[in-house]
Amino acid sequence: MQKQLGNPSLLSTCQISSIILTGSGGPFRNIPLKDLHLMTPDQACAHPNWKMGRKISVDSATMMNKGLEYIVARLLFQANSNQIEVLLHPQSVIHAMIRYIDGSIFSHMSVPDIKTAISYGLGYPKRIFSDSIEPDSPAMKSGFQKGDKIIKINNFEIKDSWYLLSYLLRNNPNKKLIIDVERNGKLIQIEVLSGTKIINNIQEVFNNNNIVLMIRNHLGYTNGIQNKPVPFYDKFYTGGFETIRALAAKQLEIEFQDRATELDLIQRDLNAKIEILKRNSKNMDSNARNALEEALTAQRENFSNKAKSFDHDQMQRQHEEQNKIINQIKHITKQVAFEKASAIIISKHDLPFCKQNALVAKDPYLAYARAAQIMNNTPVPNYGISKNSIISKDVLYGKNISVGHHSVIESGVKLGDDVIIGSGCFIGQKSLIGSYTRLWDNTTIHHSTIIGKCCVIHSGAVIGSDGFGYANDRGTWIKIPHFGKVVLGNNTEIGSLTTIDRGSLDDTYIGNGVIIDNQCQIAHNVYIGDHTAVAGGVIMAGSASIGRNCMIGGASVINGHITICDQVIITGIIMLHEYNALNRKSVLTTNNHTLNIEEILEFLPHRFPFLLVDRVLDFEQGKFLRAIKNVSFNEPFFQGHFPGNPIFPGVLILEAMAQATGILAFKSSGKLSPGELYYFAAIDQARFKKPVQPGDQMILQVTFIKERRGVARFHGIAKVDNKITCEASMISIINDNAIIHADVYIGPFCLIGAQVEIGARTVLKSHVIINGMTYLGEDNFIYQFSSIGEVNQDLKYSGENTRVYIGDRNIIRENSTIHRGTIQGHNITKIGNDNLFMVNVHIAHDCIIGNNCILANNVTLGGHVKIEDYVIIGGMTAIHQNCIIGSHVMIGGCSGVSQDVPPFILAQGNHATPFGINIEGLKRRDFDELSGDRLYGDDKAIIGGIGRLNSRPVMIIGHQKGREIKEKIFRNFGMPAPEGYRKALRLMHMADRFKLPIITLIDTPGAYPGIGAEKRGQSEAIAKNLREMSILTVPIICTIIGEGGSGGALAIGVGDKINMLQYSIYSVISPEGCAAILWKDVNKAPVAAKSMGIIASKLKKLNLIDTIVPEPLGGAHRDLNIITANLKDRLLKDLKMLDKMSVSELLNFRYKKLMSYGYV
Repeated sequence: MQKQLGNPSLLSTCQISSIILTGSGGPFRNIPLKDLHLMTPDQACAHPNWKMGRKISVDSATMMNKGLEYIVARLLFQANSNQIEVLLHPQSVIHAMIRYIDGSIFSHMSVPDIKTAISYGLGYPKRIFSDSIEPDSPAMKSGFQKGDKIIKINNFEIKDSWYLLSYLLRNNPNKKLIIDVERNGKLIQIEVLSGTKIINNIQEVFNNNNIVLMIRNHLGYTNGIQNKPVPFYDKFYTGGFETIRALAAKQLEIEFQDRATELDLIQRDLNAKIEILKRNSKNMDSNARNALEEALTAQRENFSNKAKSFDHDQMQRQHEEQNKIINQIKHITKQVAFEKASAIIISKHDLPFCKQNALVAKDPYLAYARAAQIMNNTPVPNYGISKNSIISKDVLYGKNISVGHHSVIESGVKLGDDVIIGSGCFIGQKSLIGSYTRLWDNTTIHHSTIIGKCCVIHSGAVIGSDGFGYANDRGTWIKIPHFGKVVLGNNTEIGSLTTIDRGSLDDTYIGNGVIIDNQCQIAHNVYIGDHTAVAGGVIMAGSASIGRNCMIGGASVINGHITICDQVIITGIIMLHEYNALNRKSVLTTNNHTLNIEEILEFLPHRFPFLLVDRVLDFEQGKFLRAIKNVSFNEPFFQGHFPGNPIFPGVLILEAMAQATGILAFKSSGKLSPGELYYFAAIDQARFKKPVQPGDQMILQVTFIKERRGVARFHGIAKVDNKITCEASMISIINDNAIIHADVYIGPFCLIGAQVEIGARTVLKSHVIINGMTYLGEDNFIYQFSSIGEVNQDLKYSGENTRVYIGDRNIIRENSTIHRGTIQGHNITKIGNDNLFMVNVHIAHDCIIGNNCILANNVTLGGHVKIEDYVIIGGMTAIHQNCIIGSHVMIGGCSGVSQDVPPFILAQGNHATPFGINIEGLKRRDFDELSGDRLYGDDKAIIGGIGRLNSRPVMIIGHQKGREIKEKIFRNFGMPAPEGYRKALRLMHMADRFKLPIITLIDTPGAYPGIGAEKRGQSEAIAKNLREMSILTVPIICTIIGEGGSGGALAIGVGDKINMLQYSIYSVISPEGCAAILWKDVNKAPVAAKSMGIIASKLKKLNLIDTIVPEPLGGAHRDLNIITANLKDRLLKDLKMLDKMSVSELLNFRYKKLMSYGYV
């Protein structure tokens, strides 16, 4: 909101987007804006047009008898008020405050948004309200005394407002007020009947003056007159008038969009003249406006004459632009110039043509909608629950429910707060009606229907009835019951006589904010996305799916199982029956055209080889055309050809497509002058899919691609029974010897070599190059500028016949390169199935890539690299020659891989180093992670699930610390909580039930010592694991792979075999903790570590572990292939030994091992 109102310095800061509001009639109501700065306040107050209290309209057609100042004051305190800057008089705020308090106390309306108006209008620290009452005032008879201070009116907090109390009592007859007042420090209540006059006229004016003065100060009025006996209205208009003077004196400039084209010089000259004319037109009389229109017309004609030498289409577009300007000026000057409203809502673009006061908004229609919502006076029923209605005893009510006469509400219904149900409504069993929803009279809601909050269902609507489902049994129709529901989201509005059927098995769903007009039919299982608008008379067949923010015109029909994407616009009277998955932001319109045979003959000469277009079904200029050719046995070209099996010649199919293209070209640019013609240049790389025979109806579809320098490109398809018979792509080069399946699509500017073979349904977008001995399987998708099978970059290569093999269902994105192999390698570069190669991927010679791999942007593979299945490689990663990447590996972005990466590993960095197990990948493949303890939640410090060891199912449980800070926090640094140990025990019991060996991998500093963990039973969970693991009947092999700390490690460390990696540690307490306890000095941790014997070799001598698993020099991360092979070998040997034991032997062996801990 504007500050410093009334300050002349506003001249340099006020904005064009301000709301210019001069009050209710005001002293300068009919004074031209350009003359305001010449008037003084005294002249304004003496002006004959001074009229107070006049009501003015927002929209003269529909919004009468409401003050504009009321709307503006209300808009000030909406959440979006920062979009509108306001120049406002204080009196307007007073009007809004009075109306609000009046409505709140007597329940005429409920507009809590304006409450801040009261908070600053009545709670401002500098208020100067008088709290005195004249001795002879009638208020004395009601119990008021001099010095009383008002605290509340009917429980509504209104401090010290005698003026407002007086207004309420005088303007609300036959009402009772309970006034809380403060008298001598005590609170008392006084009951007052309306009609009582609290203060006399003198006191009322005094209070009114002080309200105005206080609000003027709050809004920034700095030059008002304070505490002087100046008439109220004079003082009020002084500040506001100076503001308007400043605004009027400012030279307002209007931006004009420069629509630059190839005719820049002429167009810019014309635009400059139009801008000057528009800027000076705002105060013109009718003669001046006519002169303006004539001037613009002359300018347009002058422009047309100068532009004759330019391209026809460009000139036509310029004509259209100038026509739009002239039509717009005509419309605005006629409508705005004679508008009698005190102020109108208008856009900034049209402001120069408006002489009246204006509310300037970016979207005037939206601003009007908001204003209309504020002014909405639709009556709200307050009849409570009618005794004439039939309502089940178990209906659950919210607060403030209204139910009209003769309504029926069945059992199990739930009604939210403030629900209004009109007369004659029916609500079926177990339905749910959300809060603040209104059902108008005679609405039917069938059983189990769910209606969200703040919905409006208009009269006669039927929601939740059975869909139209029947099966035919030898001429008899058998009804199919529907078991789904209808679900309406929040803030939906359903028009009168609209029906929405329940789903057959699943639900019919209407999203949030959807509006559906009158007399629509929504069939079973229809899905309508959020904020979609459906006009009247629309029919949607079963299982249609409509996206979000769509607009569907009236009387349209949408067939069943149609899918429409988001933000699609469908104009009225459309039959949508074959557009499946209509593209996002598409516009489907009825503004298409048809051409019969006579009209076609006006464009195409009837000459050999015959007219091959019978009718044009629809077209849009410059975009597309659909036509038909009915093929009959009597076609002249069938005579003497194909005896016994007539087939429509392929060359004539192309001719039919060419004729359809010609019609589209003619209709897009107009008929040619005598002596001019279109030259049909070529059809390139046509593909014939199936024969066309007598009796077929061939659909010809032609699409405009682009136009440059007078040459237009089109794409044509011929269909029979919705199957493609012929398709032509533009400017593709294909070698005659290439083996290409009939269903392959090849886009423009592709190059296909002689030794290439391409399988069915593979798609090549434009500019793809495939060369050499290359095989592409089925259903591949190759994007623009990709190169496959070209000569490799190995300097030893000398032209040998090496190959590229690519399997099925691969996606190769833009600018990717795949080179052929070498004889020094495998003679082949081979790629499996279902891979995704993103933009700029390079696959060098002799690479072998498995199945289901993802290579992100700019991944580069050196020669002879082997990548196994299910590998994911992040962007900008380079892999050195001859490296092997194991299955289920995930490598982070920007890594440099110079060594082999074993399976199931997470790796990242330059050079890449491993940091964990690819759990997310494993749980989707051979490792199925199991989560949760069913009591509290899932602990990420322990992971577990079913995996395989040499194809043998095993239960794997282990700690996970994480590597990066974010993951370490997510995993709680590998310190389990009690729910982690409960999860581990649950998985062990599952393994015991299904006779699966248990393998645990230990790497933790200890159990989490937090207060929450202790409250949830940390000690009990560890102890229970120790006991239960000792009596499980399956083999348990435990391996310390990093750090085995305290009871946190032992809780999954009770096993038949205890192994340690060579450089791991295992102890009941950390060396730092031991040093702190024994010597009170953590710096003695090395001494403690030596004494404790926490390393593998010392523990092996003490017989606390069974086996040490060798690690590569420097640790396991140096060579994961070695450590995984060593650990796998150890596990297999241990399992082989344990499998020979009986259950009793196994339990005795494990118990003795557990009880030996502590004896050295």
